[in-house]
Amino acid sequence: MKIAIVGAGTMGNVHAQAYSQMDEVSVIGVFDTDPLKRTVAEANGHAFFHSFEELLAAQPDVVDVCVPTDVHKKYVLQAARAKKHIICEKPIARTLEDAIEMKNVCDEEGVSLYIGQVVRFFPEYAAAKASVVRERIGNPGTSRLKRCGSYPNGHDDWYGNDARSGSVFLDVCIHDIDFMCWLYGDVERVYAKGFKNTPDGAYVHGSISLRFTSGAIAQIEGSWAYPSGFLTEFDIAGTSGILEFSSEQTKPLQTMFKETLSKEGQPRVQVPSSPTNESPYAIELRHFLDCLRGDAQPIVPTDEAIYALRIALAARKSAETNEVIEIGGHNE
Repeated sequence: MKIAIVGAGTMGNVHAQAYSQMDEVSVIGVFDTDPLKRTVAEANGHAFFHSFEELLAAQPDVVDVCVPTDVHKKYVLQAARAKKHIICEKPIARTLEDAIEMKNVCDEEGVSLYIGQVVRFFPEYAAAKASVVRERIGNPGTSRLKRCGSYPNGHDDWYGNDARSGSVFLDVCIHDIDFMCWLYGDVERVYAKGFKNTPDGAYVHGSISLRFTSGAIAQIEGSWAYPSGFLTEFDIAGTSGILEFSSEQTKPLQTMFKETLSKEGQPRVQVPSSPTNESPYAIELRHFLDCLRGDAQPIVPTDEAIYALRIALAARKSAETNEVIEIGGHNE
């Protein structure tokens, strides 16, 4: 299967590394709007496309979109209309309207769209999901989740531009929002608080309270405000027990990828790792390709990625207005 990657930044390189571990899969090239990324692509043994049209002309089977959130829609729609299947990094889009249009166009063109909500593929989180499904902790009641790291140094500081990234709510908190919705289903209401480094900047820290229609409650903390490092934690309490996880206790083989460095020699964007032989990103991408071959059903249905975006946007709105946001179910 031939893969073409859009974006030669941190996530594009993470995906390229994952594909290199797979049989019968080849990365035929990389496109990036920054011509300086050509050296990065070629150093990894990949051709560098100078335009997205050149990428499509190479006839990939799959286009893998790893670019800033606000341009996901642009490349997904072009790829779909060229009849290419698509893998796209999370969040699916910057706005709910864009996300819905992306899904509708892919459906109309008869191509698949898979969204990289990778936490579902981390073994600790997948094991927690299985434990909840099997009722090993009884009826779940409360959950506390944390995902905190230092400020990401993206190209043109796009993370710091709320109109592009959606701030920490859409870039970081959406991981745990998606995980909680995977466990508990529909959200009834959302309340959130956050802070910014500058009045016109993006939120760099957020705290979210979710109440689900089942009665379960989740508290989610996401941050770009830590001085260094990257930490993920969860506690899931039920009537018969508690599930606990902390990345600080698992001694992961890697704490972050370092293929893209800032001028100060620090990693631009921190990517969580897992203490397993195979990267969760490789597990995720292999699963998506298995779905395309008809060998698996999607663990991340597109509708659920859209719903996670809906909740993340509601959290950001709550932080802006200091109001509780009523949600309802998937179809309301």
